[in-house]
Amino acid sequence: MRGMGKATIIGALGALTLAGCYEGMAQPGDSEERGLIIQGIQLQGVFLQGIQLQGTKLQGMRLQGISLQGIKIQGVVLQGLKIQGVTLQGITLQGMKLQGTQLIDGETVERSGTDFIGSSFDLTVDGQDENANTVEVPLTLHIEDIYPSPDAETDDVLAYEISYSVDGSDELTPLCVDEYGTSWPAYVFEGYWDPETGDHIDEPDTISFSCHFGVVAKCALWGYRPWAESTDCDNKWSGKKKKGKHCKTVSLRDHHQACTRMARADYCGNGEPWTVNGTAIDIWDNLDPEIQVREANWDIEAEWTPDGAWCLNDIRQQGWKAEGLYPACGDSVKDQKRWKKRMARRSNKCGTLKNDDSLLVSSFDGDAWE
Repeated sequence: MRGMGKATIIGALGALTLAGCYEGMAQPGDSEERGLIIQGIQLQGVFLQGIQLQGTKLQGMRLQGISLQGIKIQGVVLQGLKIQGVTLQGITLQGMKLQGTQLIDGETVERSGTDFIGSSFDLTVDGQDENANTVEVPLTLHIEDIYPSPDAETDDVLAYEISYSVDGSDELTPLCVDEYGTSWPAYVFEGYWDPETGDHIDEPDTISFSCHFGVVAKCALWGYRPWAESTDCDNKWSGKKKKGKHCKTVSLRDHHQACTRMARADYCGNGEPWTVNGTAIDIWDNLDPEIQVREANWDIEAEWTPDGAWCLNDIRQQGWKAEGLYPACGDSVKDQKRWKKRMARRSNKCGTLKNDDSLLVSSFDGDAWE
């Protein structure tokens, strides 16, 4: 499969402190920048992450985590792709499965899923030369294997073993490499996530990859697959004349987006993370049956919607709180004061999931800071 796509390079966010301790930061989200120099061109990327460990979730800063040793890739266009030199038509993404058709000797041949193993496609990424001028860098992505992720509870979460090569070179480098140099699989999603706001951009005919350690991938691995559906039941939907549990089928798209906000402690829903890599939290949801269940009797942090926190009881980074750092959402002082009052008013209900808009709850180990 060969085709052309366009990817964007965004300024890098380096890894921060590990779980359980706070070593101090100038401001939430601050970090050193790092990147890769290829043939004199500086390439940079975004790093934002989360890891699952024994029922609780170790959270951090990485959103998609796709990096070519520092290159951030997003917005790969699903057009003009080829397998064995033959162009695919009608390329779509069903869940995480790539699908399309080819016209071979006058006959239409269906291609799907593992048919894409061994294929590759070309794309260009934006980089900067030594004079800080934006230049286009040609790369080739190689899909080496596709299989159901062993870390997911359902077999529709497909892991893609992907490497890349720089134009003119036969050397292959894993697409997803963590800060320890360990390679991980990638996962494919419709559209892409804005690296500054954290918003999902539903751009037609566009896909993006998220590394295994990125929260976009992690939220799908935890069960909140944006293409899937579940059941939501709530007694308060029943009127006075009709008592009992009322259930409806819901898409998990909003749960997935709420999960990406929660994993990065993006309280304001504006892309600003209020956590560090490796911070442990417990999460649960309002689904029937629950995808994630409460496992620890920890302090309630917040209830989450796709737009950020609906209520905030307390922040998970108690070290920042002790230093006087605490979120205040809003563009103006007036809006920030309004937001703080709203959070204070809702704090007594936070964690109950009685609000119709709330989808997830998170808690943190307050004792770890004592």
